[in-house]
Amino acid sequence: MKIEEMKARYKSQDIPEFALKERINQTIAKKTRQWFGWWEITIGVAIIVASFVIAVNTSYQFVNATSRISGLKDLVSLVLVREYKHVDKTSWADIQVPLVAQIDNQKLANKLNTQYANEGRQLDTEFKQDTKHRTVRQSFSKVYQDQKLVVLKRRITKTAADSLVEDKYTVIDLKHGLVLTLAMLFKNNHYQKLLADFVNKQTQANFKIKAHDIKDNFYINEQGKLVLVFASGLIAPAYLNVQKVVIPIGVIKQDLVSTNYIRK
Repeated sequence: MKIEEMKARYKSQDIPEFALKERINQTIAKKTRQWFGWWEITIGVAIIVASFVIAVNTSYQFVNATSRISGLKDLVSLVLVREYKHVDKTSWADIQVPLVAQIDNQKLANKLNTQYANEGRQLDTEFKQDTKHRTVRQSFSKVYQDQKLVVLKRRITKTAADSLVEDKYTVIDLKHGLVLTLAMLFKNNHYQKLLADFVNKQTQANFKIKAHDIKDNFYINEQGKLVLVFASGLIAPAYLNVQKVVIPIGVIKQDLVSTNYIRK
């Protein structure tokens, strides 16, 4: 089912908090002192949970409604909203498109979801147009979340004559409702050369990068450290997969706007 079709199907639906709670309470109220009553409750709750999971994976409106329910916000933080699948004798694709639903800033959520939907559609289009024997896969996950930041990741794997593995990170400032970029963290564009020079000290001679190779593919880990992420084959042999370089605070501290995000 297409995204547009799902939106139309559930356009008139909204799931208020009391409805879900009432259904759960009704199931629990059936409890008796008899042995078979315990199984009745277990099966009833299982059906509710299964129905909830199915709804989350098929409905924009359900996701938006449940994201407002106390206690369910983290559960629906990143969910599968669309999956492109193709299989034939020489190739296959499995492109999972995520939906971000836990952010209070709806404008930001819409922007991210539009970006993810467009990029997922583009991967699917490229796969259909490519006549080479190949595979394409995209998966996603939430790396971590604290009171200040949430870090999301999408992994894209393309295989033809060679393999390319790329991790794309999104770092969100929850308080201010924005997606962080490297330019926001540093005082000026000197950071690109600074970071490139540090990365080159860690790599082999035939895997050197230039300042313009420093892209907005990074995240800030749970320890408050800046981590640069490079696709396979860019700063190391491709068989070593995606490469991550942790940047010491001492290398960049003087160039940071502040230590509000990067602390160590």
